[in-house]
Amino acid sequence: MKTLLRLTERFANNGLVVCELKSRAYVWIAGATLFCLAPVMSVLAATPVHLPVQYFRLMVSGVAQVQEHMSQQPGADLPALEKEPGWRHLPYSILAPAVLYAKRDPANQHYHDPKMLAEAIKLGDYFSSQNEK
Repeated sequence: MKTLLRLTERFANNGLVVCELKSRAYVWIAGATLFCLAPVMSVLAATPVHLPVQYFRLMVSGVAQVQEHMSQQPGADLPALEKEPGWRHLPYSILAPAVLYAKRDPANQHYHDPKMLAEAIKLGDYFSSQNEK
């Protein structure tokens, strides 16, 4: 009995396998499968992607760490604050309170929190003043 599908494997110079389909039945089955999966894929694509709760918790703890670090050395300039290990990229710390203030998400309890806005503005003012020196 002849098979419905005959695969001919040819190896190109780059080592890839080239397959030729000799039957239209499998092409039709593959097309029907994709047609049936299209609604499922559109529903999955329309589902909003939520940031995990842990991500927001880490940002909140990061804001607290930056506040503590800066309060330990009041009046210090940016190079002095960045000298300690792990604080080399301190100016990026402005992102956490800004995201917490602006990102609407059920897991974000600091959405439009005036404290986060004040912290982002405070950090922005500090970093811009350090940049002007």
